[in-house]
Amino acid sequence: MYVTFLLIVLSYLVINGYPLIVTVQDSNVTLGEDAIINCVYRLGWPWLGPSIIGIQWYNSTSTGDMLNILVDNMDFNQNGRYKVNSTIQPDRGMATLTIAKTVLSDDGYYVCRINDYYFGEAGSHFGKLNVHYLTGTVTISSNSNDTAIVVTCSGSVDGNPVPNIKLYKDGIIQEQSALPLTYIISSVTENDKGIYMCEVYNTAFLTNSYILELHKPTIETVENDSVEPSVAYVIAPDIQANPQEVTYVWSSDDVSDVDTNPATFTFTSSIVVGTVHNISLKATNLIGSTSKKVRITVSG
Repeated sequence: MYVTFLLIVLSYLVINGYPLIVTVQDSNVTLGEDAIINCVYRLGWPWLGPSIIGIQWYNSTSTGDMLNILVDNMDFNQNGRYKVNSTIQPDRGMATLTIAKTVLSDDGYYVCRINDYYFGEAGSHFGKLNVHYLTGTVTISSNSNDTAIVVTCSGSVDGNPVPNIKLYKDGIIQEQSALPLTYIISSVTENDKGIYMCEVYNTAFLTNSYILELHKPTIETVENDSVEPSVAYVIAPDIQANPQEVTYVWSSDDVSDVDTNPATFTFTSSIVVGTVHNISLKATNLIGSTSKKVRITVSG
């Protein structure tokens, strides 16, 4: 009778017991921050009480072959940059590996091995730690022809995950792709003026280029001046434009431009004191045009 009872109990334990199962969860971390990798395990014989006597963490190959041991203790004390915390419930537990202040070489695979009191080394599993980062710089530039402007985002950038790039105009996305990015503005109008900026990003970081402003010409020049009779006078305005290719149209009712530089206007003043010379300039690029009038008075 007693033997039969023991056999029934033993059969129940065998039927209701199950192998210890270990699962390492993949994890992501931003470069420089602390990484956390969880190893979840289910106890095979929970009615016998806590039975875990050893937890080891290794780094490994991509196929789970163990390489160097990182933590091998049951006190869960810090071991250099590596620390293990463990929580155990009646039928399951978790061994969490913390890697302090991650560096790029921490990216890789890790094995968690659980040693069981009743069955020795009962289970192990491996997972992937992805260290996210972004390095490098991005620049923005433009060039143009007679009808179009080409805006280019370029640079030397490396990152995990692979970074992408966005081109903004006045804060609104115009294009996004992998680096380099080329954005062609055809049939350019004044509506294409604005502030352009490149942004390189992945899940961890972003970095911006300097801004690029496309605009019609601005003209800085004297608007009123005086000159002695019968002398050469040069109007040399400061022109700022992007695209920088500018055409100049000068006009005057009574004097002519005698130099060959399209960006300046040279004339000889009248011999008559009190004469007023009015000269106009229209500067044009693909974005638009700007006009300026200059008034030169002959004084004695």
